[in-house]
This record gives sequence, structure tokens and C-alpha cells, in this order.
Amino acid sequence: MTRAFPIEVIISVTTDILLCNFSEVHEFMEYMVGGPILNISLPRAAPMVAESILSQHPELSAIKFSTMKSGKVPAVVAQLRRDYGDTIEVAPC
Repeated sequence: MTRAFPIEVIISVTTDILLCNFSEVHEFMEYMVGGPILNISLPRAAPMVAESILSQHPELSAIKFSTMKSGKVPAVVAQLRRDYGDTIEVAPC
């Protein structure tokens, strides 16, 4: 079963650049790993989740950021939504 998540949540995981509220990433990660996950464990789980996302949506692998100034986030999110849609359907790992 798949579930739709906002593009900025998904890209936050695949790029390690937070583009949304942390609580949204936490909820997404719990969905992807199939249950509760402690904040301290998120960095360890992120590569596995990112790999799963990119295997389901290889087109997202072109999105890369080295750094992001907080003032640029709204414009980046707006562009991501134009390019990829508001949400992306993903299946858990």
C-alpha cells in the first residue's frame, strides 16, 4: 500500500536538507520503516529510506543541494512542486 507525502518532506530525506517541519519528516520516516523511530535513530535510518524512495522514483535522484539558506526554502519548495507535483506516492521500505 502506498501513501502520498508532500514533495518537500520526501526531498528533505533524500538530500539531508530540511525543507519542511521536522515533525513531518519524523512522521514520514515512521511510515517508511513501519513503526515508531526515535529521533536519535533517524540519521541511521535515512540512507535506507532515501534508497527506497529513489528506487521507487529514480527521477528524484537529479535533485541535489549542497547547502540551503533558509530564505530560499519557500522558492525551492515552490519549484519542486511545479516540477514534480505537490505530493509523491511512496511504499514503505
